[in-house]
Amino acid sequence: MSREYRIYKPNKKGAGAASKFQCKTKTKKIGDKEYPELILFVETAPQTGTDDNDNASFAWAQQGKSPSSVTMKLGMPDIGEMLLTLTGKTKFVGPPPKAGRTVESGLFHQNKNGNTSLRLKWSDGTLFLNLSSQDKNKNVTKVGHSLTPGEAAVLAVLLEEFVVKYHDWKLEILKGNV
Repeated sequence: MSREYRIYKPNKKGAGAASKFQCKTKTKKIGDKEYPELILFVETAPQTGTDDNDNASFAWAQQGKSPSSVTMKLGMPDIGEMLLTLTGKTKFVGPPPKAGRTVESGLFHQNKNGNTSLRLKWSDGTLFLNLSSQDKNKNVTKVGHSLTPGEAAVLAVLLEEFVVKYHDWKLEILKGNV
């Protein structure tokens, strides 16, 4: 089962974008036992026009593949960085720019097929989310949009809840001597 939080940013020119944060459950085997494991993905997709009902349409990946959307699996360090930025404790995710550079690198993931990066940054009071990927042939795909303060607040709550559920931590009342 998967659950999604989607943020849509269409525009009349058809050049908008959208993102979705998707929580999936996967079975993980440790020894001879199987356990459910939560996995979190973020995907950004460009607007492709409108559908038959004149609603904005987007180039979401089908079966994990799309030449124009970007998908990234988020780990706990990524989620922590995003929470710091969403809650205003930092202006951007990831390390500060290297000496002589002005652009933050964001969060970077490398694999055998290429790399993906996520930038989440406050600029002039607006929060921007940008994902980009580069395949092994050096083809680059970039998709991004802004988030309202309300969207950022909802996303922060969902990410915090994901961390709690992932670790399966529950409040326990201790009895007796502690």
